[in-house]
Amino acid sequence: MNGAMLETAELAYMLATIDASGLIGVDDPKLLPSSAKAQEATFSKGRKQLEAHGWIQPIPDKPGEHDLNAGLFQLVAVAAAPEQVIATSAGESPDDRRQVLHYLAEELIVELWATSDKSYFLTSLPDRAALNQRMTELLGLAKSAQEGQITLTASAFNKLKSHAQKGQQAQAEKLLEASEANGPAAKSLLAALGSSARGRVVVIRASAGEIAAGRRAELFGEKKGAWMAVRPNADSNELTLSPVDPVALEALVEGWLGELGPAA
Repeated sequence: MNGAMLETAELAYMLATIDASGLIGVDDPKLLPSSAKAQEATFSKGRKQLEAHGWIQPIPDKPGEHDLNAGLFQLVAVAAAPEQVIATSAGESPDDRRQVLHYLAEELIVELWATSDKSYFLTSLPDRAALNQRMTELLGLAKSAQEGQITLTASAFNKLKSHAQKGQQAQAEKLLEASEANGPAAKSLLAALGSSARGRVVVIRASAGEIAAGRRAELFGEKKGAWMAVRPNADSNELTLSPVDPVALEALVEGWLGELGPAA
């Protein structure tokens, strides 16, 4: 099974069959109809679509009994009750933002993303290497030899980002100099902050289908010139800025997965 493309009503029906209250990272009210009438209409439509697409099939010699595809059931079950979730998004504004969600449960990894017409594609990934490759592709990262690390307070970083995005080079350089940051690393950082390329990685510990804890990184720039901004710990008022490539991204995510751990 290479994956499943489900229409919204189909996924809604699947979630209902396992009594799931939703999917972490997916904000779609049509998956959880609020009224009994809407639920009945959605679930009826979803069941018919699943049958039409071959996901639910009649059992030979057992009139009235049907069989739900086991592979599809496992994909939805993992997505609905993961131990950890990784949400990777790219794009400067909500209108052009692209997001991929990865749901982890023991050794299983399920990928989910929504299409432009609000259908949902689910598939399984073989391992963490494949997961990192998918994240790398979405964020547009490339192997880089960049080095450097700059620490700023959250307020100083927001000012620096604003200067860079407005093309206020002199003000941005002055702010960095005050933070004792200069040279090639500072120049590369300003270029990344001034770029239109944006990304975000959120690593979540899940519990009973809800967010229990998480860590987040903001990415700026792309390919060999990308940088990331990370808080050293969840409640820190400082941000650590450093170059990011596929290797650095993998180390960051693996570290956070280990730090957060699965729900107890």
